[in-house]
Amino acid sequence: MIPIIGWDKWKPWQRWVLVCACVLVMLVYFRGWHWISNGTRVSAGGLITLKLEDEFRTDLDAGRLAQAAAVGDTGAVEKLVRAGINVNATGDHYRVTPLMWAVLADNTRGIRALLQAGADPNQRVTNISPEEIRAIIGQPPARLTRSWEDARGDLMAFSNESAITFAIKKKNIDHLRLLLDAGGDPNIDGRVDPAMFDCTQQDGQINPMLTLMIEHGGNPNLRDRYGVGSMLEQFMSRGNFATAIYLMEHGADPTYTHRTRLPYTETGQIPPPPPDDLSGYDRNFAASFVQRATGADGGQGSPEARKARKMMIERGVKFPVYVPYCVLPTEPRLSRFELLLRCHMPASYFEQIFAWNRREGRLDGPYDDPNVVEIQRDYLAYKAKHPQ
Repeated sequence: MIPIIGWDKWKPWQRWVLVCACVLVMLVYFRGWHWISNGTRVSAGGLITLKLEDEFRTDLDAGRLAQAAAVGDTGAVEKLVRAGINVNATGDHYRVTPLMWAVLADNTRGIRALLQAGADPNQRVTNISPEEIRAIIGQPPARLTRSWEDARGDLMAFSNESAITFAIKKKNIDHLRLLLDAGGDPNIDGRVDPAMFDCTQQDGQINPMLTLMIEHGGNPNLRDRYGVGSMLEQFMSRGNFATAIYLMEHGADPTYTHRTRLPYTETGQIPPPPPDDLSGYDRNFAASFVQRATGADGGQGSPEARKARKMMIERGVKFPVYVPYCVLPTEPRLSRFELLLRCHMPASYFEQIFAWNRREGRLDGPYDDPNVVEIQRDYLAYKAKHPQ
């Protein structure tokens, strides 16, 4: 007895349609959409669809290699490589390689075959020059239009990406492992920051792709695209305290400080007095984010946040720390100025804030910051009521 309601009353053609639909769903589930597209289209994380005829319109041989890898035809891959096709050739539009194409197509056999043939897992998409942009989409109009800006952004969408960063975007740890085992650099840069910076927590758990990259020699003390901000502070800022704990356990330095320009406001914690020179000073950003989560005394926040703070103290960080960061009024009854006042900020502190913002054009200038204007207004009103 077939467990489908009314199956015996279905017409033969209706039964065949259902069977074919089920087979199609199973093929897509187990082999991916690239089976239907025959490797001629791939998706970059669901954001952009790449077409083979557009990407490899001048190097047709590289296009055939990318297509063969996308469908897992290892025999065709080997044959094309023996024929002298460049396994690291780049496309015309987004400049992806056959290996990147296979990663975007989610085809394990194709990735493995290209790596065995010598494909470079660390090859990155080269930045497209302004001259090349103009050659493709024309000169920018006298008044920039959204369509021209979008076209330029589309051309630069994959700048600095690699097969490794694409594997991370596709959330495929098996493909990432293949790339790393083949000599992939776990510290490789991504489009913005190093690739590891994109391995955020999943459902409160440490991203297994991050642990895999650390196990393959990833540096827990990586710096951001400017060579300044640490990976530890990046994950702290996202509230990824379980990841921060893992990084410290594997050598991340929680005492690292770097120089930064002082923003215009202050969090609700009670900090030491601010420095005289507000144009820049060394700050422990990671400790700042932990303090925001755990409070001045360390008794607030999640167990992971408190554990991260304890580990930082054990490694030499002293709390509370000075936290010049944008005030978000957590209590609707309190304004930003009132929060600062609760931190026992002296009048000289406010005057320095206003002076710094005037120099930056954020106050009494062409780019007034509404937050600073609000604080100055409340400060002047407070001074009028409490003359010294």
